[in-house]
Amino acid sequence: MSRTKKTILAMILLFLIGVGIGVVYYYMVREEPQPVNTAQQKSGILTNYIYLKIFYPMGGRVELVEKRIPEIMSQIRLAERVLKEYLDTAQELNTGVIPEGVRVEDLYLSSDGILYVDFNRAIERNFKGDIVDEYILIKSLYESIVSNLDVQDVVVLIDHKEAETIGGHFLINKPLKRFFSEEQLIIEEAAQ
Repeated sequence: MSRTKKTILAMILLFLIGVGIGVVYYYMVREEPQPVNTAQQKSGILTNYIYLKIFYPMGGRVELVEKRIPEIMSQIRLAERVLKEYLDTAQELNTGVIPEGVRVEDLYLSSDGILYVDFNRAIERNFKGDIVDEYILIKSLYESIVSNLDVQDVVVLIDHKEAETIGGHFLINKPLKRFFSEEQLIIEEAAQ
């Protein structure tokens, strides 16, 4: 056999070995691609997420946790979600400040941007904290709402009526923005 024929035969043999290795790799070694779920793909592409800033009472201070949720366009739906996360976070962390059995009965957003939050009677009846706990509860509630919603002010209702107080230490029968505006003035005066 001539040298050229041997070279051609060797090349054909190498080619067939390469094809054989390729076939084995393709059918035996290579992982099968997973089918793409189009619903998941669409939801992943189309869903925008936002981060909620949830302030919750912890001891004598207000703590912050951020939670990622799918974007909600309705201010009322977003308010419901913020308050749900607020109550759930405080319960998960067992802060001891938010009374047991508290739930939001109703929400109303007025045309002038005031959010009315109606709690059940448990917030008042089961509150066992001192002056610091009541202040931290009101402050964390207010901060959680105004940090996440486009509202001008917050009014707390208990059992569908304006509430005088939660624990007997602070009057909350006015919108809460005034409460914290007065607090800021006191802090500024004390600093001077």
